[in-house]
Amino acid sequence: MLHARGTPMAVLAFCVGTAYWPGIFSGSSMPKWWAMAIGLAIIPWGFRSLDPVIAACAASGVLIAALSLLITPHLYGGILQLIFMVLLCGMAVGAAALRDVGPVIAALSWGVSISVAASVLQYFGWQIVPHAGLAGFYLNSEVLAEIAAPLFIWAFWSQRWALSGIMATAVLLCQSRIAVFVIGCGLLFGWRAPRAVKLTCVAALMAAGITAVLFIGAEKYLTGMTRVMYWGAAMLSIVPGGRGLAWWAAAHPFPMEEFVHSDVLQSMLELGLGSVFFLAIPVMVLRRSGGLAERAAYIGVCAEAVFSFPMHLPATGFLAAVLTGYLARRRAGVRRAGFESGMEGRSTARWSEALARGLDWWDGLSGGDVPARPAYPEHASDHSAARKGAA
Repeated sequence: MLHARGTPMAVLAFCVGTAYWPGIFSGSSMPKWWAMAIGLAIIPWGFRSLDPVIAACAASGVLIAALSLLITPHLYGGILQLIFMVLLCGMAVGAAALRDVGPVIAALSWGVSISVAASVLQYFGWQIVPHAGLAGFYLNSEVLAEIAAPLFIWAFWSQRWALSGIMATAVLLCQSRIAVFVIGCGLLFGWRAPRAVKLTCVAALMAAGITAVLFIGAEKYLTGMTRVMYWGAAMLSIVPGGRGLAWWAAAHPFPMEEFVHSDVLQSMLELGLGSVFFLAIPVMVLRRSGGLAERAAYIGVCAEAVFSFPMHLPATGFLAAVLTGYLARRRAGVRRAGFESGMEGRSTARWSEALARGLDWWDGLSGGDVPARPAYPEHASDHSAARKGAA
């Protein structure tokens, strides 16, 4: 059943935004993953609503990731990454059952707002959360900024000005160059301007980012060059068959080096050619229709995945999964053209229909509550009128 407001998932989103357990290792991240694991039992399932081709790509990617555990030098780390991957896929399936993803993203935003408030108080000398940095219930200021940036994009294009101001405050406090770049990408995506003007602005934004990495402060220079070094090492280590999940963490067992700082490169490094299944999903999703706010926020998350590691962190991973699932729902126009026109793409349409039937079977087997319904209710009245006229 498509849920109009998605209350269970909105509650889960707020929990993901706020979960924190002081005094334990990874106290800012593991409780958020736990919340998602518990949430799998309460959120609606949207197997029948997912586009079957995108679902097949995700399933193939997960299967290859699981097989890569046979060659990884860090088995337990790889198993943990696989568990996180499955959790995010579950969140995407849940989001596909929503008619409106707005309440879910708003709930996540308000959860993050608590950390922003704690960071503001800490900026003025009030220590709220017992760890260094302006981060609230997050690992550090960079992590807080990188969840605030795509949420700002969504709030801005949704005209939720209070949330926009709160997320902008987080980015300003944290002084994250990646967050500023992400916001620039999201705003440019929604800006109605000629393509040439947009491309010029993107080039200027890239030049400003490189300048920021190279010339703004010694600390910023060092962190920027460190990322470039990671990227170079990762590119030199890529092999066609992949090196297995968590290979990078095993090869770089030092603090703050467990990630490549580019989810795109890390996927290519650890899964090899199998990463194509995951990398194809954003391309297919962005070619589809959807709300401006959701698509712009998705652009922001994709930009983060190029220069950082949002899919390895619970809050940004949750947001990416929710946006992917919501935007990857079946579209009437696509299936109608594939299955009813009979003009072209007949083999692809048959494959997609077979996948759709498989998802329907699995949803019924797993106790899904999606009732059988016409694929295109919006066209039902047209067909009825046509039949009456023919009679």
